[in-house]
Amino acid sequence: MGRFFIVTGIAFLFLHLAATVAPAQATGSEAYTIGVGDRLRISVWQEPSLDREVEVGVDSMIVLPLVGPLKAGGYSPVQLSRVLTERFSLYKRDISQVEVVVVEYNSREIFVIGEVAKRGRYTFQRIPDLWTVIMTAGGPTQNAFLGEVRILRGAGETEKSILVNLNLYLLGGDASALPKLQPGDTVYIPEASTRGVDAFATSVIQVSGEVTNPGLYLVDENQDLVGALLVAGWLSADGDPSTVRVIREVGDRVVVNTVDLDDFMKRGEIRGNPLLKPGDTIEVSARRSTGVRRFFQELITPSFQTVTSAVALVVLIDRLGTYRN
Repeated sequence: MGRFFIVTGIAFLFLHLAATVAPAQATGSEAYTIGVGDRLRISVWQEPSLDREVEVGVDSMIVLPLVGPLKAGGYSPVQLSRVLTERFSLYKRDISQVEVVVVEYNSREIFVIGEVAKRGRYTFQRIPDLWTVIMTAGGPTQNAFLGEVRILRGAGETEKSILVNLNLYLLGGDASALPKLQPGDTVYIPEASTRGVDAFATSVIQVSGEVTNPGLYLVDENQDLVGALLVAGWLSADGDPSTVRVIREVGDRVVVNTVDLDDFMKRGEIRGNPLLKPGDTIEVSARRSTGVRRFFQELITPSFQTVTSAVALVVLIDRLGTYRN
C-alpha cells in the first residue's frame, strides 16, 4: 500500500510539472511575432520533401509549395504552425504536423558602430538593454567615450538622436533607466578624443551645413559617416539625409560623393555609410521644402510686404484727399 501511494505521488508530481512547464514554453513561443526579414525553417513531418527555409518578404508574405503565397508576418511561430498544418492538410490529408522555427531574427536588428570591438549588425529574439547590446558587439574599446553614447532612431521626418550617459549606469545605476532599444536602432559609441579639437589638428574632418553642431572633429582610420554626423549632433530638422555630400581631395582633384543616408538607416546598405579620411568635408544640405520656405521668407515675403505697404499708402492718401474735400 505504501508503494502505491509513493508511485501515485510521483505521478501527480510529474503531471503538475508538465502542467506548469509546458504552458510557460508555449507562452514563450507565442510571445515572438514574426516580422519582415525573418528567416523561417518550415518542417513538414509527414512529408520532408516539402521542408523549406524561407525569408519573410517586405509584404509579410512567404511562398511555399502546394500552399503558395501566405502571410507570415504578425503570427507567432506556434500560430503559423497551426495555419500551415491546416493548409497543407487540404492537399495531403496525412500531414498533421508542421513545425515553424525562426532561424534568423532579422526583423529585430540593431546596428552598433563607433568605438566597439566588433561593429556591425546584430539580431535578437528579444532586444536586450543598451549595455548588453554593446557587450554583444565585443564591448567598448579603450578609446570609447561612454558619457555620450547615442541612439539613432528612425529616418526622414521621424529621425531623432537620443543621448545616453552610460557612465552613470556603470557606476551603479539602474538598467531599467536606460532607454529601451527598438528594432532598427543604431547605437554609436564615440571616441574619447573627439572633444577639444583645434583648427591645427591634422586628423580632422569638417562637418558643415544643416547639422546641430557644425565644426571640426577628430577622426581615426575607421571613422564612418554616420558616426561623424552623430558626434556633430546629427542632422538638424531642416537637414536632408538623401543628399549628404562627402568632399575629398585626391591629389589635385576634388572628388564629391553624394550619399543617401536612407540607404543605411532604412535598409542597412553599407554604401550609405562610407568610411571617412582626414581632411574630408561633410556637407548636409537643406531639404527642398526648406529652401522654398526660405525663398518666400527672404525674397517673396519682404517684396509682398513692400507691395502691401505701397497699397496701404495709396489708400491712406486717397482717404485724406476725400476728408479734405
